[in-house]
Amino acid sequence: MCYLESFSCFFSLEPALSWARMRTVSLFLLALLVAANLNEERWLKRLIAALLASSLVTAVFTAYRSFAAGPAHDGMPRRAAGFFGNYIPFSELLMLVAAFAWGLFLAALISRQRKQATWLLLVLLPIAAVLITTGTRAAVAALLVGILFTIWLRGAWRWRLAATAAALLLIALGSVWYRYSRHGQGWLSVNDPGTQYRLLMWQDGARLALQHPLTGIGMDSVERHGRELDIRAYERYPNLKSHFHSTPIQIAAESGLLALAAWIWLMAACFAAPLALLRADSQPSVFASGCALGILAALVAFNAISLVHYIAGDAEVMIVFWLLAGVAASLRSRAFAGVAA
Repeated sequence: MCYLESFSCFFSLEPALSWARMRTVSLFLLALLVAANLNEERWLKRLIAALLASSLVTAVFTAYRSFAAGPAHDGMPRRAAGFFGNYIPFSELLMLVAAFAWGLFLAALISRQRKQATWLLLVLLPIAAVLITTGTRAAVAALLVGILFTIWLRGAWRWRLAATAAALLLIALGSVWYRYSRHGQGWLSVNDPGTQYRLLMWQDGARLALQHPLTGIGMDSVERHGRELDIRAYERYPNLKSHFHSTPIQIAAESGLLALAAWIWLMAACFAAPLALLRADSQPSVFASGCALGILAALVAFNAISLVHYIAGDAEVMIVFWLLAGVAASLRSRAFAGVAA
């Protein structure tokens, strides 16, 4: 995929911007670095402990700062942004970490390791709570989808039914809260300017992908060539010029359909390793099983939110994503799970 996106830079409408975007694309090398060097469980535990601890500290500090600052000037609740200065990538990061922590918690719960499950729950709940305060509905919904996926994968039928009912209840309550906090604007309201903007960008992105199937228009070039490319959202909302708000559409429009196919193949490969570990004949350790479940939950959440967010363009988030992808690849090692090669 990296080769295809670099190839599209040569034909970009804005080559300088497209080559600059390759810095974010090249972050996938982190996955290779982790997979090649992480071959002992003790180092994996330290890495995961550092990720969870740093995310927990950030969440607690963000909650404290938001409480101290009070509501925004318009009376609306402040949307937590952490150290990023923008609540969207912050919510995506919390979503990935919360999904991974959930997998570890679920494995400990299934194995009846109550002490570990309790500690993991104390990490998971604050991170999930701060995620809700970001007000990013897509990230919250994607986390719920990831959690449901792992429960349906490993849980008994009563767990599955209870989790589905709980998720529906949370979505209903969240919709009521969102409508109240946004003055009658529902989660999926077609009258929401953000929804209208997305729909227009998706339609034009699909059109551009079909018009430029091999190379696309070039990464990050749409904002400077909106009039030339007939981007209707820019005409209707002249003060809001942004990307296509969907990772698959963004890749297809900017780098071509072959790059999109490569991205889909890459996501499938990321799913393969943790699924193979959970389905192996040899029983993986509780820790390895938790890592696999956490990665699967994070992958499902990541791909769910990718449909409505250009998450692959947020470098802060992709660092964590490729880190988890590297961990997924390292799980194939028998050093972690005792799985036969």
